[in-house]
Formats: sequence, structure tokens, C-alpha cells
Amino acid sequence: MAKNAQLFIKAAVRCLSWVDNIYLYDDNSSDDTVKEAYNAAHVPLIVEEGQEELPAFERGEMRVRNYVIEQAFKRLYCDVLILVDSDELMSKNLKPVILEAFSDPKIDSLCFSTWHLYDRQRYVHFWETHMNGLYLID
Repeated sequence: MAKNAQLFIKAAVRCLSWVDNIYLYDDNSSDDTVKEAYNAAHVPLIVEEGQEELPAFERGEMRVRNYVIEQAFKRLYCDVLILVDSDELMSKNLKPVILEAFSDPKIDSLCFSTWHLYDRQRYVHFWETHMNGLYLID
């Protein structure tokens, strides 16, 4: 989901060049979020532009997220869905981790924690996790 994420969406979309497709739900942005997403995409990008007046957070974020997940699975015809907010970056180093994890039939979902670091002029976002006894940050 994205809303008025023009400043971040380009980086978020570019870092996903290792996925097969991207589904973007634009929550009625008034800036160039969608245009920037299209310009940054290196893989097929499907955009759904929301028509609701109230933002997702006021309509019920869980309900809207569930809708987005359902639509992404339907429209992308995918087996694995990675949920990334418009201000998050995901490393291509995650792909082998994801593939290895899902090779185990007992695993049906993964969760990676993220850190948001920002001040008034800069915004940096990366993921961190513990894996095989090691602390990893990308």
C-alpha cells in the first residue's frame, strides 16, 4: 500500500527487481507516487488506484491490507507474496532465504523484522534478522 509516497516509492520498487511482479495499491495519492513507481519498475507492475476518500488507516488498516493481499494473489497468480510497504526496502539476498525456507513443507510463512531509521532530512530503512545463530543486517 502507498499513499503520497513519491519520495520513497522509487527506492522501494527498484529494490524489488528480483521479484517476478509487483502489485501496488495506491491509496488515493495526491502526488506522483504511481508515476514514480512505473518509472522505477524493472518488472511488471500492476497498480490498483483506490477510490476511497478516507485513507486506509481510517477505514481499517487490517481490512484494507487483507483486501490488498487477496487482490495481489489473484492478479499476480503467485505462490509466494512478499508484503512491502512503500517506505521499505528488501534486499535481493532474501530470495535464496525465501526459496530455502519454502522448500520445507512445514513452513507456510516467513516474517522479517524491519528497522526504520530517519531524521528530518534523511530516511534509511533496512531489514534485520537472526538466522542460523547469526545476527544479520542488510
